[in-house]
Amino acid sequence: MKDTSRIVFCGFDCHECLVYKATIKGDLEYKEEVRKKYSSDNYSLNIEDINCTGCYKDSELLFKFCTDCAIRICGLSKGINNCGECDIYPCSKLDKAFEIDKNNKINLDYCKLNKN
Repeated sequence: MKDTSRIVFCGFDCHECLVYKATIKGDLEYKEEVRKKYSSDNYSLNIEDINCTGCYKDSELLFKFCTDCAIRICGLSKGINNCGECDIYPCSKLDKAFEIDKNNKINLDYCKLNKN
């Protein structure tokens, strides 16, 4: 059985995220590698941006991209752990998340089937 507590609003498993791993590791060289990977000409990141303990509803450290995520904001407003717990799952807010990574939908479908 999959650990659904690791699955966040969009279906992503934060424990697979490079930013999360870099934060937990606390390795500045690794954080710099992650910063370079996620930075672009249009969106430059600082090493201070590479800090996140997961996009969970009770997380205090969030990656810059996640702080204003519409999916996360919606989930927080509903008091759910992830969108698989939502009564209207799936909705169009998740289209991009599913396009980016097909595992997001697989994870949320699993959460939907196994919600208490």
